[in-house]
Amino acid sequence: MSARSAGWILSRLAPLVLAVCPLACRDWGDLYGRHRDDHDDDHRARLVEVSMEVHPRNYRGHAPGLIQLTGHIRARQACVVRARILISSGGASPDRLFDFPGPGTRTVHLAVNFGADFRGWAEIEAFGPAGRVADRQRFSVDIR
Repeated sequence: MSARSAGWILSRLAPLVLAVCPLACRDWGDLYGRHRDDHDDDHRARLVEVSMEVHPRNYRGHAPGLIQLTGHIRARQACVVRARILISSGGASPDRLFDFPGPGTRTVHLAVNFGADFRGWAEIEAFGPAGRVADRQRFSVDIR
């Protein structure tokens, strides 16, 4: 085979190899010896998930109006997460550190009394391996 024909074959095969190679690898990072968790932001973002519950969502009654806030933090693997509950009125629970030795769920509670009408939101905020994740729920208090 001449050098010219070998060059022609390589010029035709190179695009095919480049098109197929990513399909054979988990991602381009594997080509360079990096593990997927080291750079895949979408994957890291799913390592910690949060959800917020507000009970009751619409309080109507006498003062004080008690609102129970519950935040759930779910880790899919071992990590450390800092979390707190924020309220649109400016209130917040203390920051708490949660050490997850493996997959699991932790809970944060905050009870808030309102002496006057209020409309706003409560949010669970957590900082984990991929940065900030949050879930916000709206609620209202109508004092009679």
